Amino acid sequence: MENVPLNFGLLCGGFFFVITFAIALYLLIHNSRSKKKAGESQNWPAAPGTITVSEVRESRTTDEDDNVKIDYYPYVEYTYFAGGQAQTSKLISFGGTRGYSRPQPAQEVLQKYPLHGSVMVYYNPQKPQEAVLEKVVGSGGKVAKTMGIILLILSLLILIPLIIGIIRN
Repeated sequence: MENVPLNFGLLCGGFFFVITFAIALYLLIHNSRSKKKAGESQNWPAAPGTITVSEVRESRTTDEDDNVKIDYYPYVEYTYFAGGQAQTSKLISFGGTRGYSRPQPAQEVLQKYPLHGSVMVYYNPQKPQEAVLEKVVGSGGKVAKTMGIILLILSLLILIPLIIGIIRN
């Protein structure tokens, strides 16, 4: 009966280790894939395109105390001609779009992409529907990498006491 608290602690710690490690791994793999895509896109052909949507979008989340948090995202859609047909895409860069706590930074991103403006679209010649406006890993990918590293360190900090508890037991 005296091992029940230790076993419970190991079980809970193990659960938190697995969760934080899995999320860290996902974020780091996502960032790695985004970097790979950005590298591949350096050789993609370009086609002229037109911005059909350029706006700041909101994402609202409510916590258990009914506090509302609003994140603002730059959102674009554009059309271009590739692979013998008209295509539509909405990806600015690889790695996802970063949210902001105020609409102004999102609006600043959109200044490069005004509604009905002309843009150069870089598309995958094997999958012409896959396209970007910027051949880089965007700020969303950089945030994912940072969070992945932080969670990886946190998971290791959870793992160390677990290992010590197992060795002592």
